[in-house]
Amino acid sequence: MFESDSRVDTVLAQLASARQQLRDIDLAALGRDELLEMLTELEIDARQQAAVGHAVVAELDARGIAAELGCSSTAVMLSERLRIGRREATARVRLAVELGPRRALTGESLPPRFPRVAAAVADGAISDRHAALICRTVDGLPDAALEQADAAEVMLVEHARTLNPDQLAVLTRTVRACLDPDGILACERDQDRHRHATLTVLPDGSGRLQADLTGEATAVWQTILSTLSRPAPDTEAGEPDRRSPGQRRHDALLDAGHRLLRAGTLPDAGGTPATVLLTLTLKELETRTGLVTTAHGGRISVPQALQIAAEADIVPVILGDAGGVLAYGLTRRTASIGQRRALAARDGGCSFPACDRPPDWCETHHVVAWADGGRTDLENLTLVCGFHHREHRKRGWTCHMTDGVPHWRPPRWIDPTQTDRRNTTHHTPLQFSVPPTPALT
Repeated sequence: MFESDSRVDTVLAQLASARQQLRDIDLAALGRDELLEMLTELEIDARQQAAVGHAVVAELDARGIAAELGCSSTAVMLSERLRIGRREATARVRLAVELGPRRALTGESLPPRFPRVAAAVADGAISDRHAALICRTVDGLPDAALEQADAAEVMLVEHARTLNPDQLAVLTRTVRACLDPDGILACERDQDRHRHATLTVLPDGSGRLQADLTGEATAVWQTILSTLSRPAPDTEAGEPDRRSPGQRRHDALLDAGHRLLRAGTLPDAGGTPATVLLTLTLKELETRTGLVTTAHGGRISVPQALQIAAEADIVPVILGDAGGVLAYGLTRRTASIGQRRALAARDGGCSFPACDRPPDWCETHHVVAWADGGRTDLENLTLVCGFHHREHRKRGWTCHMTDGVPHWRPPRWIDPTQTDRRNTTHHTPLQFSVPPTPALT
């Protein structure tokens, strides 16, 4: 098949033989740990093979093979050769050019554009989705932030080794917001120009709601929907809430409308906005500059945040040097509204590692149980979703507070060293300096 180098034939034959041996394994005879280990190794192997594919595509693109075959681009050639969609082919070529080896005009070998990302893919530590997110984020930085590009790549690759692509996407938005605040502010102005909502009444009397919301409107409605669309099981009958998430959100919209009508404030006052948790520093509040984080991980400007908070209660939250909320003691067992808001500001949602449940879906958990003398203080409370609240002890996990921040200790069968872990899904510390943010004009 490969006349120029028989080694390729040999290696591919070995790969085919290995795959056949894997298919011949009796999976039913394997234990749980063996199945999990096999799954992990197969994923690492797939990622490592993807790195080889990047190099092959990059070489084809550099040689201009597509033109020799009468194709208008390398992506078109891949689409026809591999029978994949054009969009997928284009994405593969783009990633291959960024991660594959390069050559100078003199023929000298050059490293990939993103060497750390390429090395992590080659090691099988991160996937193509991780790699594409990192490359797109670093490549999109403005000229003023180029000196931070290397630091951003290093930091994102490090966190990609422990986060899934969806969690990493949240972190990349934070990086862009910090290093390219002008882009975020310009995006807000663009959102304002294109804001739109349409309620179409269908012939049968039902309706279809479509909207393009600004960041401010999205933050408000995320809070309303998250609060009103929580599952409502029938506790007496022991029946779960069988509505789909979409049905619960629809019912939440209806509930919100009924509440507004019952308030008797239309049309003159327009009602009081629902409470939206916004986290900002005293300096940002005083200078009216910078970016604010909503309880759901959104990023909006300080002027928009102040518009949301104009009629809302202000709850001061004092943060310690380690990022924990300084505690104040209460004698009651249940957390107050003020404490829940402080916990939401600190934890950002469920504090269990890798859980992405927002604050409105969480319960307050006593680190030291109330029955064992644990106080209802912030230093002894954390937010935990219903599932992890019920299951963490059964699964061998324990919670501990370090510098006022909740950490979780896994059982020995997961981690023999039982190293404490913190949830980095909701907020991940950035490891480079952040330029000042100009005011929104």
